[in-house]
Amino acid sequence: MGQRPISGFPPGARSEVAIQANGQEDLFAVNEQGVLHVAWTPLSHNTFRGMVPISGPVFPPGAPIAAAKQAQDLLTVALVDDEGFLNLTWVVGTGAWQGPIRHGGPVFPPGAPIAMIKQTDDVMTAVLVDNEGFLNLAWVVGTGAWQGPIRHGGPVFPPGASIALAKQADDLLTAVAVDREGHLNLAWVVGTGAWQGPIRHGGPVFPPGAPVAMTKQTGDILTAVVVDREGHLNLAWVVGTGAWQGPIRHGGPVFPPGASIALAKQADDLLTAVAVDREGHLNLAWVVGTGAWQGPIRHGGPVFPPGAPLSLVRAFLDGATLSAFAFTRAGVLSRAWVQGTGAWEGPEDTWYQELPPAPVRRPVDSQVGTGTDAVVRPRIDVAYSHDGPTFAVSGKDFLPGRVVHVRVVNNASLATVFFDTTADDSGAIDFPITFAIDFPQTFSFSANDERRDEHDLTGTLWSNTVTITAT
Repeated sequence: MGQRPISGFPPGARSEVAIQANGQEDLFAVNEQGVLHVAWTPLSHNTFRGMVPISGPVFPPGAPIAAAKQAQDLLTVALVDDEGFLNLTWVVGTGAWQGPIRHGGPVFPPGAPIAMIKQTDDVMTAVLVDNEGFLNLAWVVGTGAWQGPIRHGGPVFPPGASIALAKQADDLLTAVAVDREGHLNLAWVVGTGAWQGPIRHGGPVFPPGAPVAMTKQTGDILTAVVVDREGHLNLAWVVGTGAWQGPIRHGGPVFPPGASIALAKQADDLLTAVAVDREGHLNLAWVVGTGAWQGPIRHGGPVFPPGAPLSLVRAFLDGATLSAFAFTRAGVLSRAWVQGTGAWEGPEDTWYQELPPAPVRRPVDSQVGTGTDAVVRPRIDVAYSHDGPTFAVSGKDFLPGRVVHVRVVNNASLATVFFDTTADDSGAIDFPITFAIDFPQTFSFSANDERRDEHDLTGTLWSNTVTITAT
């Protein structure tokens, strides 16, 4: 099969990179239709093995994405949909992607940024700002049920403000965000204790809700970088559990106010910051150890929207290559990269290897043979009755006489069960399901009759997904 550019995304769309399992590297982004896509396992420096959708058109185009390892073999992706619900999708090992499913209520701005990280070895925490400007915390212990979101602190942030999360010390997790008046704010938690803050640090020099990048500069120095109202990079930092220092300006006013920044270790003693300036050029700033920051300097041409978001990852391809990903003005994913402490290369457009086309089948019994008509995707509806309680699953366009597997996912615990029924002579199902429920609970229903779909990451032709809250 041929190769296609990773395109069809809004200019400056967000991307996120994470390690799935066995070294498989995944890149996530939401296209112009609001569909979450994943590309995986690069064949070369700018070509992925494939790129497929893993959701319906339910997210704002180019929406921010958070991805983190919930457990050693469990990768979880979180983002906020068009209606303001937190959504979770996940994969175990290198298996099939599950979800997305909604968690909690419609309390967030559509596409609100999410920060997500391990709070402790077995607790993963997601932080985001709701419609009224409160910090919200959601969390999960191991592979259990997600909890929250719950509010923390006052309504001091712009709705959907950006947040940075990082471990300040082994048992100290810190969140940084910019409030409505432009002050940096710090919130933190020790171990599994109660969250503290937010408290202000520094003056009102930033655009409200401005993006913040934060990571360890050395083993005991945590550094945060943010662009102020006049377009200067600003640095704030803390040594161990001491007092925060800064923010102080570095470099000239070359960035859009509140431009997005990505921050990562280029080498063990080299921290690099990447941002896009007012004219659309990639800019690099860096520091060796605890020395003086250098840059920013331009790299490459003016191909990006000013202040465009970037994802920066050192694990891409090998542990010695740092890669920066961003979507160009044309909506194409571009990559710049550096090996070790060498010279930066790119940016270059990225590509993906086309998957083989799905087999064309007529939706009839397999003994009749295959035809040349395209498969019609099965469709289901679910009606809920509190009595029982009963979920009446109806559907059409299954293969006549075939066993239909109805999948039910508990949106809180992610527990999954299957119920089987048989399609009638017209390919329809009408199947009541009853099981015990601790009210209220939300469930997602989908179904398949074991047909293959090579365009689906699971390899199975699934129906649509219906989400019901039982009260």
